[in-house]
Amino acid sequence: MIKSKQLTIQKTIKEAKKALKQGNLQVALNLYRGVLQNQPNHPVAKKELYRLIKKLPARQPSVTQTCKPPQDQVKTLAELYHSGQMTRAEKACEDLLRNFPESLIVLNIWGAVLRKQGKLHNAVMAFDRAIRLKPDYIEAYNNRGNALRDLGKLQEALNDYNKAIQLKPDYADAYLNRGNTLRNLGRLQEALTDYNTFIQFKPGYAKAYNNRGISLTHFGRFKEALSDYNKAIELKPDYAEVHRHISVLKKFKPDDTQIGIMERLIEKNESNDSDKMHLCFALAKAYEDVADYDKSFKFIKRGNDLRKKELNYSLEKDRSIINGVLRIIEKKLSLTPIKNDPVMPVFIVGMPRSGTTLVEQILASHSQVYGAGELDTMSYFGKKALSRYYSQGASQNNSQLLQKALNKLHDEYIKSLKDLNVTEKIITDKMPGNFIWIGFILSVFPKVKIINMNRDPRATCWSIYKHNFSSKGHGYAYDMLELAEYYNIYVDLMAFWRSCFPNKIYDLCYEELTENQEEETHKLLSYCGLEFEEQCIDFHKTERIVQTASAAQVRKKMYTGSSEDWKNFEKYMQPMLNKLPKID
Repeated sequence: MIKSKQLTIQKTIKEAKKALKQGNLQVALNLYRGVLQNQPNHPVAKKELYRLIKKLPARQPSVTQTCKPPQDQVKTLAELYHSGQMTRAEKACEDLLRNFPESLIVLNIWGAVLRKQGKLHNAVMAFDRAIRLKPDYIEAYNNRGNALRDLGKLQEALNDYNKAIQLKPDYADAYLNRGNTLRNLGRLQEALTDYNTFIQFKPGYAKAYNNRGISLTHFGRFKEALSDYNKAIELKPDYAEVHRHISVLKKFKPDDTQIGIMERLIEKNESNDSDKMHLCFALAKAYEDVADYDKSFKFIKRGNDLRKKELNYSLEKDRSIINGVLRIIEKKLSLTPIKNDPVMPVFIVGMPRSGTTLVEQILASHSQVYGAGELDTMSYFGKKALSRYYSQGASQNNSQLLQKALNKLHDEYIKSLKDLNVTEKIITDKMPGNFIWIGFILSVFPKVKIINMNRDPRATCWSIYKHNFSSKGHGYAYDMLELAEYYNIYVDLMAFWRSCFPNKIYDLCYEELTENQEEETHKLLSYCGLEFEEQCIDFHKTERIVQTASAAQVRKKMYTGSSEDWKNFEKYMQPMLNKLPKID
């Protein structure tokens, strides 16, 4: 992040120098001011800004000259943006800003164009310029909030939406965007309130019903969620993502009219790849429900191919992270665990779709446990620890440097748990991919509990392959051979952790849990140091937020047989099955 920010600042200074050569003094001034807004003591920007201020003419151009470009040119900008011609729109914005550097509407469009292209830091700087010129510019606060949310700066985004709403309490868009951010933060009740407010202002906007439906699904309020999804489809019949959401919550019958509607939509020439991908996964679910497995697989394969193309994933990126961890752990350096943590984390790891959500639901039903869901904090702080260690020229035996990096990881992670502001002292983190960080976790957390979910690899990988994950963190999932290879990496890494840390990992078999629920639940609670509570058996009655693909399944009683579903597609799975571990 720091490196990216520095590159952005360097680019801005380069643009300022270019503007000065072209005689655009005011543009150069604004660019240097933008740099100082992000880095107040930047030496070059401070020196150049002081030098340029002294060059300013005694009489400044009028507001009309610097702020108001011709309406036809502004209209052209808007048309380029709405038609998706972002490269042309960016150039047109920059051309206009040379002559009208204080035009609020051009700065706002420029920021929106930059955001659409993924140039998020530059987008934020564009909105910063607009807000400095007009501190009550409502649209710029809202749009800067969107860019900050894309950057993962959720609290800063909330601040901007709050400011926009403070300035204009009936500004509907800010409620929708704030609701989306609150949902990302897991504050679903607050998100629902904002969605309700937005819908009061704009009852005909399909996306709001979709977003509210997602939140209701996480609450387990499936009938209300379906009602919202159906309303979204009524308003926007070609809303592909909503068709997929509906498919998850309903059981299709052969005469279901939605199947024909989705097939017609997917064959429309104007459908983009993202829409086609959503429709493919929805149709795959529909045809699986009606036992037409040939058609189901056809759409599963097509949807996965589209998603793989969209993500452009490389397995080597994950390998490099794992190898970086292994190089540290294999040194067998002596580390001192931190003592007296205020909370005890319980990590539930494994492959996705292996039962991690089910186990968390069982544990979270206990009076002494808080289920935090899938936290990305360990991965985030783990990568930072790797970077700290290797960037400082770690030697072969630099245990002091490693201790410092891992102590920092420990402190940051514990703080993130404390920030949840819950009374329970045992907190579960069910991010499956945390199996990568087990070596770090067991090196610094003295009381930690690690539960590894084992499930039939055929059932696990098939369930992964037929599912479209909302996040981009499972890029390996959309190609059968890559998926099998990733699964084998997981198996090998777990074997390595067991050899390094004997008796420190609790392996729980999903199939045994479903077949011997009470016995396995007693063992699980005992491992976590918890007394048995009846509600852990009746976990499906526990009301809590579940923000994973298994939100619907954990609202049902324990059932068996799901690990056999893959057999309906066995003939298509042979390349993957040949690479997976063999089951006796």
